[in-house]
Amino acid sequence: MARHLDWEAARGRGLHSDSLHDLAGLAFEVAEDAPLQRVLSHVARNVTDLPGVLYGGVYLLGDDATTLQLEGWHGLTAEYLKVMREMPLDLASGTAATGPPNVRAVLTATTILVPDVFAETELGPWLPLFRPQGFRGIAAVPMTAPDGAVIGSVTAYLAKGAAPGPADLPVLEELGRLATAVTLLVRRREADRAAVEGLRADVDRAAARMAEQRRLGAVERAALRLSADGAGLAPVVRTLTDGLGVALTVLGPTGEVLAGDPRGDGRVSASMHVNDDQTMTLQAAVPPQTPPDEPVPWSLDGAALIVELELRRLDRDADIESRLTKDLVADLLSPAAMRHRDAVFGRAVALGHRPQHAHDVVMVALPEVESGGDPTAGVARAHRRVVALTGTVRPRPVVGSVGSHVVVLNPVPTDDRPPGAEGTTRALAARLAAAIAGARVLIGPRARTLADAPHAFDVASRAVQLLTRRSAGVIDMTDLGVPGLLLQSAQPEALRELAERTLAPLVRNDAERGGRLLATLRAWLAAGMSTPETARTMVVHVNTVNYRLRRIGELTGLQPSRPADLIQLQLALTVAEISGSIPPGALRN
Repeated sequence: MARHLDWEAARGRGLHSDSLHDLAGLAFEVAEDAPLQRVLSHVARNVTDLPGVLYGGVYLLGDDATTLQLEGWHGLTAEYLKVMREMPLDLASGTAATGPPNVRAVLTATTILVPDVFAETELGPWLPLFRPQGFRGIAAVPMTAPDGAVIGSVTAYLAKGAAPGPADLPVLEELGRLATAVTLLVRRREADRAAVEGLRADVDRAAARMAEQRRLGAVERAALRLSADGAGLAPVVRTLTDGLGVALTVLGPTGEVLAGDPRGDGRVSASMHVNDDQTMTLQAAVPPQTPPDEPVPWSLDGAALIVELELRRLDRDADIESRLTKDLVADLLSPAAMRHRDAVFGRAVALGHRPQHAHDVVMVALPEVESGGDPTAGVARAHRRVVALTGTVRPRPVVGSVGSHVVVLNPVPTDDRPPGAEGTTRALAARLAAAIAGARVLIGPRARTLADAPHAFDVASRAVQLLTRRSAGVIDMTDLGVPGLLLQSAQPEALRELAERTLAPLVRNDAERGGRLLATLRAWLAAGMSTPETARTMVVHVNTVNYRLRRIGELTGLQPSRPADLIQLQLALTVAEISGSIPPGALRN
């Protein structure tokens, strides 16, 4: 028979003068913001102050409300703690009458007393764990919140023979209510702390966002000042790029890069309407997964507006300048206007040009003209585009239009730059060809001063009439040698007829027989009429080259070894290359 220990009668004996004697210490724990586990372990220690109690434990319902998790303990062995912490008690493992006492207390919301756990057959799975601990009975009281919800259980592990009577259990139940109160208090405190921390974090984020927005506002104002000062598109975009910390790229209507990162691989885009005919794009390389309400993505709209304003300013300035320079070009190329050369040169100087400087004549043939459309269609638009593209070039080119072509009088650099280097006429021609879809660009003769421009333009205007849509994007007359000089006096139609009549037998032979006579002629002329060098270039035997040269003479009636015949062959080949009249691939080695 179990020995009865009266807890109420045990008060005042030995060390345990009062089962609730440490409430002041518990209140101190709560006041000191101790974590919940520490507070509940204090409650568990109070449980062990009761006579006959070996260990104490406080179990709380998990977040899923299906398991009991050991959250506070005192006296339990490390092995027991390890099992209970890693394997929470499943509420489905008990009923109102069977199963672990703490589970039953939660399910029934009543106090459960099991004097001898080893007499309970349904506790068989837990008995191997219980036996090494040395306790015999378990008393469990529910932790019931004011709203009636059970949130856990306070459990006393009893020594053998300790079986409290009905008058003793209220002491343990009082500890259960105490555990409930401190649990709800600490949870509320933790929830309030989390809410305060969340509010503080929100305030910090808002303050950081405001500071970042103020900084970005300063960046935008700096960019606007540059635009107002006429610094140009590149400095404006560079200032925005540095300030936003992301790579920006401005793309033109056909996707060409106008300013910024030349890679143009931005993930976020904004459209900019510069005028009725042009829509530009601002791209920003914003990192992936960046929220759209972050300051940098949000400020891209402002950046796009600033860039759009700068593009509109440039377009307006280009339109004004195109009208002024168009008239200037017309006067420079007009013998009547040049009778008053000093007045014309004075206007040129006022517009930032250098009349006494050497200029290359560059002519831009537009695709609308080549396709047989309206001769003036698109000329004004292309003229403004060329003015915009050359706006930052120094010394400044003179840009205008004559008939169906855009004309550029480009100053020759005074330093020794290699052909094609930045600032040279070839670099400018390549840029124009790339920026104006379908355009063909001819680099004509060089005028020693702007007073010589009419003659150079006259020569270039003859050569440009040979261009077709099959011509190369850029043709430089300075590379043509003697044939280039002959172009200065001959009429374009006569040159086309000469080229067709001279080369037709070779074109027909190569097409019908798969020959390489045209390619051989071109390689031979390029090699300075050296047969061995031609053979090395074409990777054939010298005898093969000699045979082909003889066949060229037989088919055309012109002997490459005779100077007069050689000039005709070279001129015909040059005209054919300019006009693109030779079939593709016929001239490849």
